[in-house]
This record gives sequence, structure tokens and C-alpha cells, in this order.
Amino acid sequence: MKTAIHLSYLVVFSLGINVVAAHAETATNANETAVMEQHGKHEHGVASLSLAVDNKGLEISLDSPAANLVGFEHQPSTDEQSQQVAKVKAQLENPTSLFDIPAAAECSLTKTELQAALMQVSSDSETAKPEHKHAADKHEHEHKQAGEKHEHEHEEHAHSDIEATWQFTCTKPAELGSLSTKLFAAFPAIKKLNVEWLNGDKASAVSLEQDAAVLLK
Repeated sequence: MKTAIHLSYLVVFSLGINVVAAHAETATNANETAVMEQHGKHEHGVASLSLAVDNKGLEISLDSPAANLVGFEHQPSTDEQSQQVAKVKAQLENPTSLFDIPAAAECSLTKTELQAALMQVSSDSETAKPEHKHAADKHEHEHKQAGEKHEHEHEEHAHSDIEATWQFTCTKPAELGSLSTKLFAAFPAIKKLNVEWLNGDKASAVSLEQDAAVLLK
């Protein structure tokens, strides 16, 4: 009898541990999800900057709502808006106008990547439809077009951020002890810049409300 009671106690105790562990894992996953959602939050006036230094060079990544940079978050519909998009694109393709990188590090830009729906070339051309079509085929085609239009509009809304990544090769990466931003001057709609940096085995984060030097050590 004592043996049976002892075994029952062990089973209950073991189940209790498993339940506690399951709750702990769920809480951990929830916290991680909350952190990821906060980091990827789309908030006007706020942008994110990531800086990574290794023994070969430097990588800079900027993620910002399009409104912070161009003033709107849709495909340009006027000549003025098209000119504004072209201006911002040119700025992003010239990172030395946005950041001060120590000259002693002897860095040279090797790659630039821009991702933004409103910077993509759009076409208004439409494939000509055959004159003799069955009514059912025509209805199906129109329904498909409507679905594609809705999906396209949804994608434009979902991808209203501008992401830019710059890669630099540096002859003396050890000299990358700091980096100064010029983003607030270039894009006045940015009011807060959340910066994360990684340099070897060191990492940190800081929030800026004006252009300043970010220490990378």
C-alpha cells in the first residue's frame, strides 16, 4: 500500500512539474513575441537603426515608415510626389550624407539595398482582351482582376515601410569606435531613432531624439 501511495505521489509531482514547465515556456514565448512585435511596430515619427561591425567592415540597416522620409505611404500620384520619392531614393543611395563614418576606418561602400513598395516602378499598361470571349470567361477574368487588385492594395498597405541596408568594407574596422547620424537633419519627420549595435562580443541599444554620435564599444 505504501508503495502504491508513493508511486501516486511521484506521478502527481511529475505532472505538476510538467504543467509548471509548460506555463513557463508559454510565458517565455509570449514575452519574445511581444518584444518582436514592439520592435517591428509601425509608428510615424519613429525609425529603427541597426549597426553591425565585424572584422571585415560595417553594415547599417534603417527601417522607417515611408511617411517619415517622403511624407506619404502610397504610390506617388503627382509629379511633386514622384520628385520627392526620387529625391529620397537618391539620399538613401548616398549613405555618407546620412552618417559620419570615421575616416580612420577607411571604409568604402560595397552594397546598397532598398526595399519600398512606393519606390518600385509601376506600370499602367494592360494586356488587350480578345474581342470574342464567352460571357463566363469574361466574368471569371473580371473577378480575378478584382481579387488581384484587392490583394495588391493590401500589400501596398502592409509594406508601407522603407528599408535600407548598406554594407561597407573597411580596411581598419578596429577604428569604428563610433558613428554619427545625420538622419534627423535629412528627414525632419523622424522624431525618435531606436538604435541597436553589435561590435564583436559587445552590443547595446540607445534611443536618439536628435543627431548624435553612437558609441560602438
